Amino acid sequence: MRQRYPMVISLGMLLVAGFSASCQKPFHQETERYILVAANINLEYWQEAGAGFNDAARGLGVKADFQGPTSRSPEEELKVFKEAVAQHPTGILVSPARPELFNDAINEAIAAGIPVITMDTDAPDSKRVLYIGTDNRQAGMESGRQIAKLMNGQGQLVVVTVPLLLVALLPLPAPVTSTGLLGSAPLYSRIRMSGAAAAAEKVTVTLLAPAPAAWMLLA
Repeated sequence: MRQRYPMVISLGMLLVAGFSASCQKPFHQETERYILVAANINLEYWQEAGAGFNDAARGLGVKADFQGPTSRSPEEELKVFKEAVAQHPTGILVSPARPELFNDAINEAIAAGIPVITMDTDAPDSKRVLYIGTDNRQAGMESGRQIAKLMNGQGQLVVVTVPLLLVALLPLPAPVTSTGLLGSAPLYSRIRMSGAAAAAEKVTVTLLAPAPAAWMLLA
């Protein structure tokens, strides 16, 4: 149920953005329609988010649609997003699986007067209204510090995750991007910063992930 509360906040912010963009009166109309485009609607994480989105819409007296691909496919998600824009809804929430692919489409939606809020994964180079989600770098650093504390600053930490092209956790390079990653950008950022923070506390960090081909068979 906890996943639903951020969705109430996200939809509320989108409603505010819609009013700002269209100069409507500060109350909702039954004809208002909002769309949440998720990265994979078959994942329990996004199904819970979609349920929270619909709950919020019912409470506010507006219409809501939950859309997205049935498996992780940034290209398919982008197609769904463009189709949503073509319907000219009151506003759109989107979690872009590969942000760089979505920049132009988001900008086109904004130009058409449709406010767009990114959530969970940001597209900072677009003209999206705002981003709602976790500070992934801070979340990773805090998790690393906490696990190192529980381990009394010694021993080996093993992180089991989805394929991230097995890029070394340390030393940290320039800011992380999602280009070429099989795993999500937020997950990648959290793992890198978690490993960095744990290693700083003298904990040995090992990353374990199945081969990309094996993971695709499991997905």
